[in-house]
Amino acid sequence: MTVRRAITLAAAVTTGALVLAHCGGSETPGPTITDLAPTAGQVVGWAPLGAAQVFEGDDLFQLINGGAEIYHEFGFRRALSGDYVGAEQRLIALEVFEMEDTAAAYGVYSFKISGNGRSLELGDEAMLEDYYLNLRRGRFVVTLTAMSADEDSVQGLVQIVRAVAEKIQGNGEAPAIVAELAAGDRTPERTFYVRGELALGTVAPFAVGTRFGMTEGAAARFSDHTDFILRYPDADRARQQFGAVIGELGTRSSLTPVEDVDGESVMFTDGEGTQVRLALVDEAIVVVSAVETVDTDGTLEELVSRVTGAAAAGER
Repeated sequence: MTVRRAITLAAAVTTGALVLAHCGGSETPGPTITDLAPTAGQVVGWAPLGAAQVFEGDDLFQLINGGAEIYHEFGFRRALSGDYVGAEQRLIALEVFEMEDTAAAYGVYSFKISGNGRSLELGDEAMLEDYYLNLRRGRFVVTLTAMSADEDSVQGLVQIVRAVAEKIQGNGEAPAIVAELAAGDRTPERTFYVRGELALGTVAPFAVGTRFGMTEGAAARFSDHTDFILRYPDADRARQQFGAVIGELGTRSSLTPVEDVDGESVMFTDGEGTQVRLALVDEAIVVVSAVETVDTDGTLEELVSRVTGAAAAGER
């Protein structure tokens, strides 16, 4: 049995979590994706087990069964898959995803992590969770999976990802829309970047089955609510899409419209303790999804103020 087959179930847990403006990071040309895989002797105590494989285009479905679509939604170029063996036949699987740009890499990374792991000062950011390690740097996302969380395996995860990260040239900041959304007084538990309906539906259950059609978006999750900014090419397109979205949501048997303020602010409830409030702001739709006890009026007002303030300051 190959290492890849041995860890299929563990890797599926990570990739299954994926089924949420370009950032200002560097796009410096660097090594090819095959150059990023550590070779024999580059990581003490660990050696490659056979040659790494490269997947391009729809071949990604061979590597990720059931989760490749969201990579393509963000903008996928190619992926690399390889296995490493250490002492006592410990095994680690390496996957490297090359995305179209640094914002796409941020988006994929934001969905791959759970937010409950330990942050590491590697690459642009990295997180260790049990026997998984995810890292992003520039337009690359790196995922390593061990067979267990024993000390030697965890050290191997860190050693291998460090070796990969050191070969990647360029860095990437969070997309501007994410920074804009997270700029309030409270620090979100997690932030997400989205470019399409698949990612949006993962973090926003109310959006599943509704065509929002945004150019890009961001979500900031707090303990009692989640804020969203969905951006469009211009104000006319945003207004057109806002009307279409409200119309679609209004046909849902699970949602009840309870408030409509001049067609520019609408609230729905699902009858199970969740309220969804949407507003049109220039070329964006902003949304607050919260439990019933949250003051969504105040939360939405603060979010709208932040978005209009960013526009006035020319931050986007």
